[in-house]
Amino acid sequence: MNTNSDRPFVPPSIRSDSLAPRKRDAEFQSPCPTPVKIAVVIPKYGLVGGGEIFALELTERIARLSSYEFHVFANQWKKQSELIQFHKVPIVSFPKYLTTVSFAWFAQQKIKKIGCDLIHSH
Repeated sequence: MNTNSDRPFVPPSIRSDSLAPRKRDAEFQSPCPTPVKIAVVIPKYGLVGGGEIFALELTERIARLSSYEFHVFANQWKKQSELIQFHKVPIVSFPKYLTTVSFAWFAQQKIKKIGCDLIHSH
């Protein structure tokens, strides 16, 4: 409870001291001896919309760390980095109700072959 009525209460998790600069990506050391395989599943990677751009930015930034190996499973994509491996996932576009289901099924089959440690679906 705030006893000083002049200043608003700021939770410890968002105080300025908790926003101190973190170690740079190059200084980060992963506890894993081998790279962690991360699958990013998204129909259109980096092409349209806020979610697609968010997935692109997140993946590109984390891929700079040597402790991660990224695999993007998409039907369409905008390639920006050599650090990410892309896998074409087919879509059955007609009838329309099969679009999402077919993408999910084909993506699952490809991910099983590669064997990823973590799957991020957006």
